[in-house]
Amino acid sequence: MAKLKVYQKYKSIVMLKQKKFAIPKLNYASLKPNLDRRKYTTKAMITNLKKKGFENTINNILPNGYLDIEQNEIINFLFNSIVENVNLYLQERDDKLLMEIFHSIQLWGGNTGRNIYTMGSFNSNFDLQAYKESVQMVRNGNPEKAINALKKMKQINIAFASKHFSFWSHDLQGKDNDSARQLPILDRLINELVYGIEKQPTYSDYLNYLSDMYKVINKIDSEITVHNLERQLFNFADTDEGEYWKLYRLKNPDKIKVDDYIKA
Repeated sequence: MAKLKVYQKYKSIVMLKQKKFAIPKLNYASLKPNLDRRKYTTKAMITNLKKKGFENTINNILPNGYLDIEQNEIINFLFNSIVENVNLYLQERDDKLLMEIFHSIQLWGGNTGRNIYTMGSFNSNFDLQAYKESVQMVRNGNPEKAINALKKMKQINIAFASKHFSFWSHDLQGKDNDSARQLPILDRLINELVYGIEKQPTYSDYLNYLSDMYKVINKIDSEITVHNLERQLFNFADTDEGEYWKLYRLKNPDKIKVDDYIKA
């Protein structure tokens, strides 16, 4: 019955075009919730990393007995560990710690980030100086240069590049284009949800998405951060209501009620 009500909610309306940024009109909370997904691919990523010789790295990153821990607990552990290590790195600038942060973010992001390890060798794909430059550009409030730096690396797309941007900007407070501010994640799930486009986003999509996210925040509540909004959208995507929202955005964009969405 609940699914039927959700289905009926999105069954009639005015045209909401693909590529037009819009998010569902929800009761967005002022406090950022924990990530709450129906499915995680962390264990598959662990397996792929081990196959490529990163078992010691995994053992250093994760707690003892991690194979017996629920994946959502591993995700929460990784999130807190990454934030702590990012804060530490910003004080110490240690390359070993920087590499641990990189691997931790890839692991947190799940198995779709495996290509940098599995397509060719990690050492041939990864560029330490490019990563450092990207981090610095994020901290300086220049996402365009952060993108250009990470594009020097192989086998990492915007879906994972933006996960790195997100962690490295977690504490930033800016709100306008010229300030150091929080940078949100843009992956396929978010692309489907907010643009109604069923494809992997590219680097060229990111700056427009960033602008749209900040515009829509002012329509919701200027006190809600970009990271908070992004997290609530991720969680919404895994609900029954979120599944129907994506379905209608992708297949029937003319059937979403105008009162049910917020445009940038």
